Amino acid sequence: MRNAVFALVAMVIGVPALPPKAWTADFTVDLKRTDCQLRMDGEIAAGDFDKFRQKLPKNYPPIETGPTLCLNSPGGDFVEGLKIADFVSGGISTSIAAGAACESACGWIFLAGLSRNRAGTELSRAMDAHATLSFHAPYIDVGNATITPGNPATSNSLNLKAEIQAYNQAVGEIGRNLLALAQKYATLDVSQPLVPAALLAEALVKVGNDKLLVNTTGAAIRWSIRVNGYKGLVPRTKADVVRACITASAAADQFWDDDFLTASAYDEYLAYYDAGSKTLVAEVVVSGIKGIACELEFKFADGFASLTDDITVKANIELDESVTKTWIRDHYGPKMIYLPDFGVLNPKTLLKDLPGAAGKPVDPRSLATIQGPAWCATRTTKMKDEEAICASSKLSVYDVLLSRYYAEAIAKGGNAAKSKLESEQRTWLEWRRACADESDCLVATYHLRIKQMKDRLQ
Repeated sequence: MRNAVFALVAMVIGVPALPPKAWTADFTVDLKRTDCQLRMDGEIAAGDFDKFRQKLPKNYPPIETGPTLCLNSPGGDFVEGLKIADFVSGGISTSIAAGAACESACGWIFLAGLSRNRAGTELSRAMDAHATLSFHAPYIDVGNATITPGNPATSNSLNLKAEIQAYNQAVGEIGRNLLALAQKYATLDVSQPLVPAALLAEALVKVGNDKLLVNTTGAAIRWSIRVNGYKGLVPRTKADVVRACITASAAADQFWDDDFLTASAYDEYLAYYDAGSKTLVAEVVVSGIKGIACELEFKFADGFASLTDDITVKANIELDESVTKTWIRDHYGPKMIYLPDFGVLNPKTLLKDLPGAAGKPVDPRSLATIQGPAWCATRTTKMKDEEAICASSKLSVYDVLLSRYYAEAIAKGGNAAKSKLESEQRTWLEWRRACADESDCLVATYHLRIKQMKDRLQ
C-alpha cells in the first residue's frame, strides 16, 4: 500500500523545515535506567515499528511492571504510529518531558501508556506541565498523485482504479487501527478506555492548522492524563472545594459544559476536619444546569501546603449516603473519581501556569463548618457507642447533624408529632447502642436516622 502514489501520514503542523534525516525517528534503549528506559525522538516513518522491536529483548515488555517510553515527536506515518501504540498498550508507560512535544500520530502512542502489576494493567501516561501534547485528524497525502481531474489521458487509465483502491485501503487501515486502540481499556477499571470516545471524535474534526491541544488542567482531567513538573496545590477556600466537586461530576458524567464547569453557587456545604489523619471531608450540593451532590476527601501533607494523595470524590452520591439537608434528585449514577490536586482550580487553567513553587500553608479548619458534639467533652461516663462516636470525626459530625435535624423536625411538627418523634428517637438510640463500637454499624444507623429526619423536613 505504501508503494502506491498515496502516502498515509499524519500532518505535521508548524514544524520548522529541517533536513529529512533530522526528522527520522530514533529509538534508544537503556533498560538499566530508572526512567526513560526507552526513548523515541523524531518523525515516525514506515518501518519504525520493526526498528523499535529489534532494539528490545524478545518477549518484551515483561509480565511485571514494564519500562517507560519517553516521547518527543512531531508525528509522521499514522499507520506506523498506531502499530507502535498497540505494542505499547501491552504494558509500557509513556511520558513527555518538559520542553518536549508529542503531536499527531505520537499522541496516540502516548495515550496507549499502561503499566503492569499483579492485578492487571492500569493507565500510566504522564506529561510535564511544560510539554506539548496535541491531536488532529490524519490525512491522505495526494501531492504526488498521477490523477488529473478532467484529463481523459489519466482519469481513464488503469492508474485511476489502482490509486482509488490504494486510497480506500489507506482509509480502511487507519480506521481499523484507531478502532482497535479505542476499544482497549485499563483492566483495573473497564470504564477507563485508552482513547476516550469524545477525545477521538474531537480529534478527528481537527484538520489543517487546527489542533486538539491538551494544555489545560480540565483537559488533563478529562482525558485521564497525569501531569508533573509543578508544586502541589491545596484547597484554600470553600469555592475551591465546590470547584473540585463540579469538575469531578463533569468527569464522572462526561458533561463538559463551560457554563456548568465555571459555576460557583452551591446549595449546601458541610465539612469537617479530622486532625488525626489530616483529612478534610466535605459534602457539597450544587444546582444549576444539572444538580449534583459530592463527598470529597482532601488528605493534607505535613506542612499543609500540599496533599499526600489525589482528591477522592464520590460524585453523585445517593440520598441514603448524603448527610446534607438539601438534596438534588437526578438521573446520574454514583461514581468514584480521583482528581489531581489541581482539580481545585478553574478547569481552564493552563498547565504552564501551574505553580513552580510551594504555596503558603493553609489551615484546614478554616474550611470546616461542623465540630464535634459538646457532650463528648462534658460526659464523664460513656457507653461503648458513645466512646466510638467521640473518637471518630465522621460519627461526631453525624451526631451533631442528627441533633440539628431532629430539633428542626420537632419544631416543624408541633405537639402532635413531638411525642411520636421522641418515641422513635428512643428506639433509635437502642439500635445505636446495640452497635457498640462497630464503626460500620454506627455509620449505617446514623445514615438511616438522618434520612428519616430529612424526609420529615422535606
